[in-house]
Amino acid sequence: DDLDTTVLSWAIGQSRGEGLQVSGDTVKVEAEGTYFIYSQVLYKDTTWLMGHVITKSLKGAETKLMKCLKSMPSNVSQPLNTCYTAGIYFLESGSTLQLSVPRKSAELILKAHATFMGLFSI
Repeated sequence: DDLDTTVLSWAIGQSRGEGLQVSGDTVKVEAEGTYFIYSQVLYKDTTWLMGHVITKSLKGAETKLMKCLKSMPSNVSQPLNTCYTAGIYFLESGSTLQLSVPRKSAELILKAHATFMGLFSI
């Protein structure tokens, strides 16, 4: 359900060159090419299964590039777990990337060392 989704907004941690532009919850690709994309989310949630999706949008078409799923611990006093994913993709100029968690009320740890997304040209 697209309405039951948390979309994360980003701050720039490091940036070199002008091939990528961050705007709120999307990263726009200015320079077409092959990119290494990576992401991690730290979940603090009692739901038995958590995960996130990296979606590419280009000219109105959406493609799910990567999904990450993680079983959560049964110990509800410390329901912490991370999910990390990475991959190599060709990205066209004008593509935008977005990271979303398919739960609107997802409890996440939004610290730079715990939840992040990045990409670089290879």
